[in-house]
Amino acid sequence: MRIKELDSSHHCLLENLKTFHKMETSYEEIRGYIADVLEALARDLNQQPSLVKFDHKTIPKGWLEASDLPNWKGTGHALVNIGIENLAPDAIVGSSVVDQCRAHVYSAYFHNINNETAMTEFRQKLRPPQGFVEAKERGYLFTMDLPELGVEDFCNRQELTAYFSKPLNLLVNWLTKNKESLRQTAEVAGK
Repeated sequence: MRIKELDSSHHCLLENLKTFHKMETSYEEIRGYIADVLEALARDLNQQPSLVKFDHKTIPKGWLEASDLPNWKGTGHALVNIGIENLAPDAIVGSSVVDQCRAHVYSAYFHNINNETAMTEFRQKLRPPQGFVEAKERGYLFTMDLPELGVEDFCNRQELTAYFSKPLNLLVNWLTKNKESLRQTAEVAGK
C-alpha cells in the first residue's frame, strides 16, 4: 500500500522510532514466551498415555496439534487433527485485528476429498467435544473459541499453561473416547 502524504500518525511514529523498535522486539519476545509455554505443554501431554502425540514444530506456524491416523486410507492426510490455533498474543488477549485463539477438530482427509456432503455426514454423526460447535469452514469438524485472557493471567505462566491445557486435554479425552466411532463413521461417510 502506497500513500502520497504522511499524516500525524506517521509523524508520531517517526518521532518515536526507538520506542517502536523496542515494542517490536518485545512483541517477538512475547511470541517466544507463548512458544516456550506450548512446547513445555506438548512435552507434558506427550508423556501421558494417549493415542496422539503433539507436534511442537507447528507452533511457529501458529498452531499446535496432534493427529490420529496420519495416513488415513493411504492418502498422506490425517483423518483427524486436534489442537489449538491462532497463537498470536493479540489473538489470546483480545483484538479485533486478528482471529481469536481457538481449539479445533480438523480433518485434512475430508478437506482434501472436497466432498461437502461426506463432510456434513461425518460431522453430524459425531457428538462434538463439550463446549465445541459444528464448524462452518471446510475441513473443520468442530471448533471452540477460547475466551480472551487478561494481561495479568497471560503474564502468569501457570495461567497461560492452563488456558491452553484445558481445551487440549478435553480434545485428547474426546478423541480417545471416540476413536472407533470416528473411524467407522469416516469409513461410511468417505465412500
